[in-house]
Amino acid sequence: MNRQQTHALSASINRRSGFTLIEIVVVVTLLTVLALIAIPNFLSARKDAAKNSCINNIKEISYATEQWALEKKKAPNAQVTFDDISPYLKGSITCPTGGKTFDDSYQVSVVANEPTCLREPQDHYWLGSTAVAAIQTSQSNSSGTASSGTANGLVGGGSSDSGTSSANGKGNGNGKGNGKGNAKGK
Repeated sequence: MNRQQTHALSASINRRSGFTLIEIVVVVTLLTVLALIAIPNFLSARKDAAKNSCINNIKEISYATEQWALEKKKAPNAQVTFDDISPYLKGSITCPTGGKTFDDSYQVSVVANEPTCLREPQDHYWLGSTAVAAIQTSQSNSSGTASSGTANGLVGGGSSDSGTSSANGKGNGNGKGNGKGNAKGK
């Protein structure tokens, strides 16, 4: 084999071993489409996971408040602080959407009130809470419907004289009122 034949052979091998521009464009386009589909789904799943974690924290705080009130024989209108319920909590409780401490994540006031998330209170609530019943009651009051009855499976209460709404609990005897209503069993 002479030198020209060797050069021609190596040139033909080099041309066959690379990718064409069309192949590269197709691969980049497919990767872009996959990224456009996957990234929003990932962000949505991440937000849902943080929301569910926060709701579980609120449940734990609520159960700790109930346990503290039961053991200390506190009235429904007794003030609650983090120091009161901290022995009943497992580890540090912070909102996963950016809370650094309990105080900048959650608010507790009295035994009868559900704890609330300070980060995203409009999204972070659990359906068993009396806060949901109060929200639904105030929405039904503002739309002109009756203030007493069931809204989405939760029992709502009537309005008090000051114009604020109250909740009567979940209706199964396990609900906590917000200090203005009554917990009623079946």
